[in-house]
Amino acid sequence: MNDVAATSSQDAGAGMTGPGVAPAKPAREAGIEWLRVLACIAIVAFHANTKQWPVMIFGLEVFTIFTIALSVQSAGRRGPAEFVKGRAMTLLLPWVVWWLVYAAWKSLLAHRAGNDLFAWFAPWRLLAGPETHLWFLPFAFLATVAAGLWFGSHPPASDARIARRTAIAWSVVAALLLIAASAVMDRLVQIYEREQKVYQPWMQWCTVLPAVIMGLAIVRARVRGGYDNVALAMLWSVVIAAAGLSYALGWTNLALPYAIAISLCMVGLFVRHAASDTLLTLSGLTFGIFLLHPILFDVWYFVTSKIKLGPTFAVGTHMHAAAMTLFAVTVSAAI
Repeated sequence: MNDVAATSSQDAGAGMTGPGVAPAKPAREAGIEWLRVLACIAIVAFHANTKQWPVMIFGLEVFTIFTIALSVQSAGRRGPAEFVKGRAMTLLLPWVVWWLVYAAWKSLLAHRAGNDLFAWFAPWRLLAGPETHLWFLPFAFLATVAAGLWFGSHPPASDARIARRTAIAWSVVAALLLIAASAVMDRLVQIYEREQKVYQPWMQWCTVLPAVIMGLAIVRARVRGGYDNVALAMLWSVVIAAAGLSYALGWTNLALPYAIAISLCMVGLFVRHAASDTLLTLSGLTFGIFLLHPILFDVWYFVTSKIKLGPTFAVGTHMHAAAMTLFAVTVSAAI
């Protein structure tokens, strides 16, 4: 998630002219940085109240789209070995460290509850982590390495017409994958509701696979360091159509979150002024908030079990989830 950062100053210096072609983006731009902050809060809120706030999963999709898009651009400026090493240091090393941190934390909680120290363990956690949110780190490593090595050596399109042709092709693939993922996710949710059987981390992977392709479509919408506005508009239109079709067919779990995510991404790409120092500081906290917030949830439940919050803040209510989200975001940011 710390990949959702800036394009390079090299990209910023590459001017672009022509109808429908946006000017090159600055090295750290406000649109993407604000999306980092918003997406991070949305993910924490989703985890705070998954059943009542399912639409908040849009934050994860926003993170994935820009993680792919910006990583491919980074790969184009670095050699393959350096790029893979950078991906490993950014994503795999934190995954290993936090896998161990959460394993110790889960074992401590199990001991306090009088359970076996490894009662939390299941084989699928080897692909994710002791706390489910950690699945994103190894997934992002594999996805960004594959995308970066495949596309990183391909220069941006030489003119807008080429960018539009390639972007619309990837947009169609993303739309078809969104429809398929919506159908699969609907089936998995039905199984969970009926049998309480969860397929992890397959459900999470299914959720973000369309976002990976959308990130590639954004990459192909670039023209010599800038973005072709028409290509971006085509991507948005096709994804919105796919989300609408999925919703009409009753596959609603991913439709609305993706409609929100792709719309926010378009807004972020069009807000091209430089980010302030304050915004950069806030966006720089998002990776730590993402990593820490489940521990702060446990702390919240421990603290609130000792005091009476009243029915307004009862577990499962919107106010409880909002208060827990605020607590987890602010305290983890401070830490």
